[in-house]
Amino acid sequence: MARRDEKMRLGAFFMPTGHHVASWRHPEADADAGVNFKHYVAMAQLAEAAKFDMVFLADGVAVRDAHPEALRRSAQYIANFEPLTLISGIAALTSHIGLTATASTSFYEPYHLARAFASLDHISSGRAGWNIVTSTRNSEAKNFGRETHYGHAERYERAREFTQVVLGLWDSWDDDAFMRDKATGQFLDPDKMHALDHAGKFYSVRGPLNIPRPPQGWPVLIQAGVSEDGRAFASEFAEVIFTSHLNIEQAKPYYNEVKQRVTQFGRTPDSIKIMPGLNPIVGRTAEEAEAKYELLQSLIEPIVALEILSTFLGVDMSKYPLDEPLPDLAAPENAFGSFPDGRQALSLGVEGAIPDVSIVRCGRAPPIEHLGLDGSGVSDDGVHTQYGDG
Repeated sequence: MARRDEKMRLGAFFMPTGHHVASWRHPEADADAGVNFKHYVAMAQLAEAAKFDMVFLADGVAVRDAHPEALRRSAQYIANFEPLTLISGIAALTSHIGLTATASTSFYEPYHLARAFASLDHISSGRAGWNIVTSTRNSEAKNFGRETHYGHAERYERAREFTQVVLGLWDSWDDDAFMRDKATGQFLDPDKMHALDHAGKFYSVRGPLNIPRPPQGWPVLIQAGVSEDGRAFASEFAEVIFTSHLNIEQAKPYYNEVKQRVTQFGRTPDSIKIMPGLNPIVGRTAEEAEAKYELLQSLIEPIVALEILSTFLGVDMSKYPLDEPLPDLAAPENAFGSFPDGRQALSLGVEGAIPDVSIVRCGRAPPIEHLGLDGSGVSDDGVHTQYGDG
């Protein structure tokens, strides 16, 4: 087979103290990373030096609902920097790497978001990316005048119109609309300013945007479409899709489907990059990597693992014995993760029983106290794969 003349695209997905639920407890971790600007800058500069294409920041707009004892022992999605503010600061201390921040279509207004990301694109000299999400947690809805979040179908219907408005606002000005000619006294050409005059089902936005067109035209659009609505949305708008398939057998059909779907929107398959998540644990030898893994697993608090698993499934897992198979459960409409059909086992040592969630045994007694959760993508053996010679 001929070798394709392409480069591997690499993104660094930053969680404040790492993706492992207990990584904040690691002896070498910065436990205050969520509000430690120097930590983020150092990570971004390291990724840039390693020739990564972008850094990626997730977000939520509420403290995660959790059992008080789980909250007491958790570091993720609780209290950390707002990503647009943080990544604007990182922009000033990096020069090449792409800068992607998450912002929800559920609780922003299109004008505010379009202006913020256009500003970031100017500040970073054309390195901004928007990770488009639709919020799913009631705790977020309650911070914005609602008791519950929007239903699944409505979330994506709103997101589609929201994104169309944002793209239109980014086109408010021609690239050469601002001549800033001191000699003639002409600062801009009003004929190259365009009002949007959008009136839709959910949004009414006149425009134009009060910042010049972003250097990229449009910042890079990123999405993580898993559901049917999510895949359709990503196929229409996304330039990058983040996925978390557990193995190549799951990933290939998704890849092929999305590459075909984009053609329905007049796009070419090459117009979209699909970037699967990988959560590596690196060592000079397999034994060293395994030891690092076991150390992290030993730091997990059982109540934290159980609470996060409940969040992924949209089901209170505390009602069920942890060492027995689960009964059949109805799939909640807005479960955070991918809920499988039929009966699924929740038993220690069964990895990949639930898509996008890995339940692993740490090998310590009693085993029921050591549940680990990994929704960021793993190798197909769930633990380690060896690359290179050492």
